[in-house]
Amino acid sequence: MTTRTAPSRVVPSLGRWADHPVVRAERDGWDVLDAVARDDALVVRRAFDAGSAALWGLGTPTGVADLLLDRPDLAAGEVRSSLPRGTTTAAAALGGRTGRAVPEHLRAEPVSRWDWFTATSEPPAQPGEQRVVALDGDEGRARVRAVLDVANPSAELDPSEPGTRWWGWRDETGTVRSVAGARRSGPGVPWSLGGVATDPAARGRGAARAVVAVATRACLHEEGIVVLGMYADNDAARRVYAALGFVVTQEFESRR
Repeated sequence: MTTRTAPSRVVPSLGRWADHPVVRAERDGWDVLDAVARDDALVVRRAFDAGSAALWGLGTPTGVADLLLDRPDLAAGEVRSSLPRGTTTAAAALGGRTGRAVPEHLRAEPVSRWDWFTATSEPPAQPGEQRVVALDGDEGRARVRAVLDVANPSAELDPSEPGTRWWGWRDETGTVRSVAGARRSGPGVPWSLGGVATDPAARGRGAARAVVAVATRACLHEEGIVVLGMYADNDAARRVYAALGFVVTQEFESRR
């Protein structure tokens, strides 16, 4: 019989996970209610809306599943989650093998699958970078909004959000056709890219690679690490980010 190491409460420290790119980028926005960690997994329960909570899980799917089977209270009540992809399958397997009950939250199928990317070195120069400009002030934000309305109206990053930075790729007429934004919660926190969008009329010209390369380089100069999230089925975006040196730090499955 295999003896499992009991998970350790980590309050308020997150142990070795404190330097993980996801934690570094997101922790300032967490109202942590509980955190449990071991070498292969971290689960954080944080406050979300009134009466509800959100779970973040990092590490291996089996490690996170094991923690949640040991501590089902972490997933109790009205909760949403982003956990390592494969946690659902791992929890079912562990429950069947060990006789532990699988929390109800883990019995439901995930609603989305996405990847967390990290870059720590400058991307190679891309054709068309000379067309990229910073988009500042009301006029710049209006240009960003115009591209998002056409190319990515559901983008989570909004140009009206205070503290965000934006860049745009211009065509031969000077019209902004591709944009990328970045935000962070404060100094010392990695910039997170978002709102990447290209007008369909300008796709296939390397605009996205150029604007993301410039944005990534500018953010790296300030902090030395840049992060972003991307739906797992977005193959076109994956090719762009891979070409610019981004690597997958964690694969997620999410529930709402």
